[in-house]
Amino acid sequence: MKPRHPHFFGLGFVLAFVLLLSAPLRASAADSVGEVLSVTGICKAERDGKSRSLSNGDAVNEGDTLTTDKGGRLQVKMRDGTTISLGDGATYKITEYRDTGDKPAFRSRLGSGLLRMVTGSLVLKNPEGFDLTAPEAAVGIRGTTLTLQVSGDKTAVYVEETKKQVFVNGIEVLAGFMMPAGGSKPQRFLQKELKRIQKSLVQSAQSRTKMRLGHDPERLEREAAEKAASYLRPGRR
Repeated sequence: MKPRHPHFFGLGFVLAFVLLLSAPLRASAADSVGEVLSVTGICKAERDGKSRSLSNGDAVNEGDTLTTDKGGRLQVKMRDGTTISLGDGATYKITEYRDTGDKPAFRSRLGSGLLRMVTGSLVLKNPEGFDLTAPEAAVGIRGTTLTLQVSGDKTAVYVEETKKQVFVNGIEVLAGFMMPAGGSKPQRFLQKELKRIQKSLVQSAQSRTKMRLGHDPERLEREAAEKAASYLRPGRR
């Protein structure tokens, strides 16, 4: 019998090496807790000391810290329909995400920058499992749309609308009110003030981002809000 050509052994080694390298990537996609909807500028995900650039359609995972550079914008949709929009200079970590079982949980932290969130079905299934923290602010949500702005070590929380209750550091904040940075008493805010703060997020979603076909951030936010509201209708728990 003639010996096999040595090139076959080399090819087999190369294929095995490629499969070995791709295995973690496949696992990462399978374990994803959300998907990137739109990206402007430089946005990254960091985990376990490794950093990767984000593009439309990329998976995000539990334990990821999402960052946006100056001029960067990022929008992510979680598996339960929650949408998260980050402005430039933001740092946001997905600490825990579990949308199965009797007690789903979603815990995250905004370290810097601007965040807007429209909560999905997970928060309504288990409100106690939701926890959003920021410097000097801990937010408990019962189904809502809100904006957080971190400046230095202070956080301002704006409650745009809510189906039930929102608590900031244990103090209830009604729709149309905000908890100022370092404050202990909610204050009513003007819509034009909030629109000015959110301007960078709106630009990202509408005109400054090339999005995947069929991904409309505003439509997705509406759908997430409608999905969340359905859990509050009579006959639903």
